[in-house]
Amino acid sequence: MPPSHPPFGFRYPEMKDLPFPFYPRSCGVNEFRNGEGEDFPPGKYMEIDFVYQGRCRFPLPGMEVIANRGEYVFRYPEEPRRKYALDKPTIVYWATFDGDGAEAFFRSFGYPRGALRGTSDPVRLFEKIRRGLASPNPDDYAALIAVYAELIAGLSKRAAAPSPGGKLAEACLYRIGLDYADASLNVDRLAEELGVHRSTLHRAVRNATGMSPIRYLEHCRIEHALELLSSTFLPVSKIARDSGFTQTNYFCRRIRATTGRTPLQYRKKHPGE
Repeated sequence: MPPSHPPFGFRYPEMKDLPFPFYPRSCGVNEFRNGEGEDFPPGKYMEIDFVYQGRCRFPLPGMEVIANRGEYVFRYPEEPRRKYALDKPTIVYWATFDGDGAEAFFRSFGYPRGALRGTSDPVRLFEKIRRGLASPNPDDYAALIAVYAELIAGLSKRAAAPSPGGKLAEACLYRIGLDYADASLNVDRLAEELGVHRSTLHRAVRNATGMSPIRYLEHCRIEHALELLSSTFLPVSKIARDSGFTQTNYFCRRIRATTGRTPLQYRKKHPGE
């Protein structure tokens, strides 16, 4: 379950004079029960929605899009901001951006309308956007634009439907990228959900990444934890839990094995990154 938090917005009018292709605007998370939703009037900004859990209906001009878990939907400026949950609960991350070049920048990627797949680690990017929007430091602006660009560039022109076989590793890595912070996620569960034996899954992921599934899962958890250590003042125990580790002592040992430092030493060495 993603953390519960209000949306954040980021407005530095003086930045409008800088030649960026677009300007970060806002980011948040919706949590709906079945049948709930929102209906806002059109805005002069681009929006990207990511369905983290459940299913969601997005009315778009001339079409209705049903986005399942792990899929994205985008809206152009002046399109109604409507979405309605089809499952209970449904959780949707969203981010908006604007500026005279925002729509042209997005259109240059050639994405079709409808539900799209995308980057294997979307929650990390949305959380980086959320934290960047909350920052009072104007120097963070360019870095924030880079995170938006990574999210946009990571979308796929096809709605992927991974299945065992040639795309087994892709399906597994995508699944890990969605839910590495879930402490109950393990190799047995991944194999069961993907409909393969764990040894088959092990071979596919090792061939693709050079790591076993469990090592890749832990790698994602540690990378997320290091980001939180360097960009927040959250207690180490909470960072461990939010990164998918159930035992703080084990978490501290893995951080030290990875970086050569304890979590607090790493935070002191990498403040505000």
